[in-house]
Amino acid sequence: MRVEGILWVGRRTARLDAMAGFLERSLGLERVAADEGRALFQAVNGDLVELYGPAEGGEELADGPVVEFAVEDLEQARRELAAAGVEVVADGYTWLHVRAPDGTVVGLKSGRFSDEAG
Repeated sequence: MRVEGILWVGRRTARLDAMAGFLERSLGLERVAADEGRALFQAVNGDLVELYGPAEGGEELADGPVVEFAVEDLEQARRELAAAGVEVVADGYTWLHVRAPDGTVVGLKSGRFSDEAG
């Protein structure tokens, strides 16, 4: 498996409005989407940070932020991780979330991130 970079970081927070303001005003990220309980921000290079309110997002966000890495070949990554006995937490068409040894969740995705249900 070859990791090409970081695409997305997702985080659940009890202070969604304050965190969204921090990312937008203090760090200068562009807010590209928002709805009740969720806000999505984009850096100049296209990387994304997504915030979720306390009742939003999947269970994988319960243990802290999820970092999603770009991989060259997601199918190859799936095979290698399965062979290594890595636990799959969630599996979409274009992405995969797995449990790291410390219990946190790590995401993998082929290519640049797009806001699709997967």
